[in-house]
Amino acid sequence: MSNEAPRPVQTIGELMDLANLSDMTVYELSGQRLEPADDDPPVEVPSGNEPGDAPMQVFVRHDPERIQVRVRIEAQSPEALFVADIAAEFHLSAPVSAPEEVLREFVERVGVMAAYPYLRESLHSTAARMRLTPPLLQLLKANRVRMVQDEAPSTT
Repeated sequence: MSNEAPRPVQTIGELMDLANLSDMTVYELSGQRLEPADDDPPVEVPSGNEPGDAPMQVFVRHDPERIQVRVRIEAQSPEALFVADIAAEFHLSAPVSAPEEVLREFVERVGVMAAYPYLRESLHSTAARMRLTPPLLQLLKANRVRMVQDEAPSTT
């Protein structure tokens, strides 16, 4: 950790100027084959962040020198259940102190969008290895992802 005092930033633009994507960390990738009943109808696989979409959770960790945006998606096809849990790691070129609103906007507009293609590819390749039809995740629409703070945040 740097001894440099954190630089106050007031806008997402200022934060983006200091943030560099430095790594993608995989926490979980899984596929679980389902045994279909003969009379099971085809199931459409929802995705995104709309009512009825594939469940997506967003977590954030940060300190003055890094931001980690972790995204977890659980998707289901008629043949299997899939989970992808991946974090985008951003290194900050200078220590930063940012208001919660700026950090939230960065997570929603930059962090999730950086992780999403990796989530989509992970689900697709897991299904391919299982020789199953992959779940098709739709495009994330700008300003549709919203972070919701847990009532009891985890300390881990």
